[in-house]
Amino acid sequence: MFSMASSNKKDEFKIVGIIDLGSAQVSGAIVKLKQDREIESVLAQTDEKITYQELPDFPHFWEKTKQAIQTALKELKGGATVQPEKIFIFLASPFFQSQTKVIKAQNPTASKITQNYLADLLKQADNQDNLSKNTVILEDKIMQTKLDGYLTTWPLGQVTKTIVLNRFLSWADKDLLVNLRDLLKAEYAQAPVVFNSFSFVTYDIFKDFLPDKDFLLLDTGNEITDVLVVKDNVLAEHFSFPKGKNYLIREVAKVLGTVPAEAESALTLYTSSQANPQLKMRLEPVLTSIAQLWQADFKKTLTHAIETTFLPETVYLIGDDPIDNLFVQFIDWADLNDTTLSNHKLTAIFVEKLLADGLAHLTGQTLPITNSWLLAEALFCAKLI
Repeated sequence: MFSMASSNKKDEFKIVGIIDLGSAQVSGAIVKLKQDREIESVLAQTDEKITYQELPDFPHFWEKTKQAIQTALKELKGGATVQPEKIFIFLASPFFQSQTKVIKAQNPTASKITQNYLADLLKQADNQDNLSKNTVILEDKIMQTKLDGYLTTWPLGQVTKTIVLNRFLSWADKDLLVNLRDLLKAEYAQAPVVFNSFSFVTYDIFKDFLPDKDFLLLDTGNEITDVLVVKDNVLAEHFSFPKGKNYLIREVAKVLGTVPAEAESALTLYTSSQANPQLKMRLEPVLTSIAQLWQADFKKTLTHAIETTFLPETVYLIGDDPIDNLFVQFIDWADLNDTTLSNHKLTAIFVEKLLADGLAHLTGQTLPITNSWLLAEALFCAKLI
């Protein structure tokens, strides 16, 4: 993988701040990174939930989000005596947009791949002019390159007749980024801020921990369900729809006539097989009804995806909360055979604490970060030094 962006230069820093901006929670950590691209220690971390809203609208949602960011930053500053040299903010849906594209070129004779050749090829395929003038490019990455049908990690200087590039582009609203920088400067005035997208870091880290080259990766832990389609170890598509775990909790609370916190407790009891018979009888019809609504949106997403790519049959749902496992059951109950090439049923797998367990197995290193997404972002930062 390589990047055409000049800002992708390796940085020589050891202590970084990480902010994970989700649609239901703001998480953060101050981490110390070794020169050998490992996480040496976690100096501070926090998870701040964004206050539930019965009917979310963006102005109120943003106010609650700002409050969570401010609280998280104060927690981090109070928990770590050192200042981060750089702060990475990872934006989840709905705070960014992205696009993947396959770029192909065939030369009549074998040609040498130079920086100018690649720049011209990307410029011909560029559609950044279609973006709003109030947007800022976050990432411009070449995920995979094939020369004459063969994979290469570094095409420059090689000679080829055909070239295929898999490109990832992400962007966000300029005003949003300015607001986020201002919030960070209130606590960390000197630290430069770098923005990244949830989808790219998730793809980049989790593909190395999962056994397949073709899979769907789901995150349901916020307001939104994110669906990443990975084909041949390349992020092919990223879709999302507004029915995640918070939607599930709100709907259960509404039917049970209670508050979201009590509904969440009831669901935790249910998923851990500790619910009494009366609670199970009340929850199961509600979950069946919610499942049908979620399945309809999930199938609509998959139907849209198969317009551009063949879908894998394996679905990994990454979660840190047993409630997330309910969405695996929703997939198991659904009739989604017509969204796969083989017309087979999707195989859904709930993967809990994947990175923490995988890191401990590979390196013997156990870190106090229990948030899988925050750990993925820390590993991503560790790759940059």
